[in-house]
Amino acid sequence: MHRSVSQLTSWLQCGEAYRLQRIEKVPQLQAGWFAQGTATHVALEGYEKSGRRMDLDTCLAIATEAWQQETADMYAKDSNLENWLKGGKKSTEQDLTERFAKVQEHVAGYIAWCETNREHEWLYTMPDGTPASEVSFELDVNGVRVIGAIDLIIETPKGLIVRDIKTGTKIPPSPIQLAVYRWAVERLTGILPYQADYFMTKDGKPSKPVKVDKYSWAMVESWFKHLEAGVQNNVFPANPGECFPCTVKNSCTYAY
Repeated sequence: MHRSVSQLTSWLQCGEAYRLQRIEKVPQLQAGWFAQGTATHVALEGYEKSGRRMDLDTCLAIATEAWQQETADMYAKDSNLENWLKGGKKSTEQDLTERFAKVQEHVAGYIAWCETNREHEWLYTMPDGTPASEVSFELDVNGVRVIGAIDLIIETPKGLIVRDIKTGTKIPPSPIQLAVYRWAVERLTGILPYQADYFMTKDGKPSKPVKVDKYSWAMVESWFKHLEAGVQNNVFPANPGECFPCTVKNSCTYAY
């Protein structure tokens, strides 16, 4: 039994969606943005773990392979593309075509950013000598086992930055993810990052710093304490409203 930041944010956003996804395990809708996120992350992880030496063509080939595998897996789960979630009134086929093009564009933009700014920031090297990309962690948060993986730990002349790569269009409204990851970095390295941000691939650059220094370890303990208590006591409050991208809305009586 373990918890994660994604469980925490999911439960806080909508307890009913959490229950349907993680406890009832109802069938979930597919969406092209899942393949876009997976393909982009896989390619950029390969680039970072190469010490930022992998060439663009190789990165794009990795992204293409990951895209093909992810979309094939999604199609195996639901071969009716009309059921898939998509943005706007376009067809699913058009949505997928546009998203694959974005994967190529965003991977190229990420590499261009890194090449341009290599003198200002670089990938941190973990105490065991491995590059700080997709860094796994396991925390004991007041008796709750919390696991996860941090996209990037960046080193700069000022100190460390904890960074998460986002392939969507919006910056997450909640700082919880980066706040928890910041403390995970401290537990792993002994260094508390001075800054946290998102790399927004649509913009080809990091976001403005996210204000996470106000969130203490005690607050992290409080978040997971409430999550654990809620799950153990079957507390799953529905929060209808932002239901459009919800993958379990077809099974939800509260869907708006």
